[in-house]
Amino acid sequence: MIRLLDDRHGLLTAKGPLPTVTDATGFIMPTTLPLGMADLNRIAKRIHNISPKPLRLTLDDGSTAVYHLSSTEWFQTEFQGQGTREGDDADYRFTTTADESAVIVGRKSTDDDGWAMIGEVVEVERVE
Repeated sequence: MIRLLDDRHGLLTAKGPLPTVTDATGFIMPTTLPLGMADLNRIAKRIHNISPKPLRLTLDDGSTAVYHLSSTEWFQTEFQGQGTREGDDADYRFTTTADESAVIVGRKSTDDDGWAMIGEVVEVERVE
């Protein structure tokens, strides 16, 4: 699998040995790679499409809660989101794993110094 990186210009380039093109002046530049919606994590797409409306998320431990995401964004195929959970004043972050096969959730309470992973999102529902 080719890992894609954002080059701040909306272009996609391969990590590692880059496929390149040489222009007429001899300048060597990386080629861009096409990216389709099929390449994005299914759970992350659903979270992104429903937010900022409330979401009911089920984690891999069976727990279910309603989350309010204040932001979601894509860095090519990598997903990140941030928000809160009803009934809890902690901050929550959502991100795809390194291989982008899952969306994991981190929690940071007001009295903690760091983030703790609390699980993997296995189901997403719109809250009516």
